[in-house]
Amino acid sequence: MKVEDESLTDEEQAPKVELKRLPSTLRYEFLGPNCTYPIIVNASLNAFQADSLLRVLREHRKVIGYTLDDLKGIHPSVCMHYILMEDDHKPIIEHQRRLNPNM
Repeated sequence: MKVEDESLTDEEQAPKVELKRLPSTLRYEFLGPNCTYPIIVNASLNAFQADSLLRVLREHRKVIGYTLDDLKGIHPSVCMHYILMEDDHKPIIEHQRRLNPNM
């Protein structure tokens, strides 16, 4: 077994992901045992196609990221949003404006 595959089978290190309701055209498949490492696939895939897809995804497991820490080579600052302001500026929240007050 490869070193990369050990992290895939380690259930204690598996990320806790909340599974949400999917449209009828999609379904969950799992890369790990006991419903760990979920991925979303097309619901119209037959068993052979789904198994082929899962095999390829398991071979390239290290390119799939469930958290920012899993994405190797991408600095977290790329995924963060900063609002640059002048030092003496006080931030304020403007009220929402009506689009068409005559209506």
